[in-house]
Amino acid sequence: MTKREQFIKYANEVKALGYRVFVTKESNGYCYGYVVNEKDEIGYFQLGDYGYGLSFSTIHHGTKLMGRGFSLDEWDKLPCEFTREIVDRCFVRVPSWCYQKGWYRTKEERKALDNIKKYKASEYLSSLWNKDDIEEL
Repeated sequence: MTKREQFIKYANEVKALGYRVFVTKESNGYCYGYVVNEKDEIGYFQLGDYGYGLSFSTIHHGTKLMGRGFSLDEWDKLPCEFTREIVDRCFVRVPSWCYQKGWYRTKEERKALDNIKKYKASEYLSSLWNKDDIEEL
């Protein structure tokens, strides 16, 4: 099975859980996509570096200190079987581990965490520069 075939297999498993799933088209060579729940919340996922497992991330409006999302999986422990509990993590505004003492170092970083705003899926997907390379499964 090619990496692309494995990626589409995983993406369809996520879709089977009841989400809308958008993936990169085969022609662009990348294996990433977006998952959308019934509340129009959006998350990101990509195929693991070695062709197995999906890494999930949050998506939020970009900030100088906090970027555009938080990775939720360790690269050596990517899920290969999916439940709603695993996927739903990417819809949180800020993962709880971000508030653990020691993760943020300054008052400015803590304030940035408190001010993170999530995108609505419809808003985010329509603003993508490469939206023509994304298709819904």
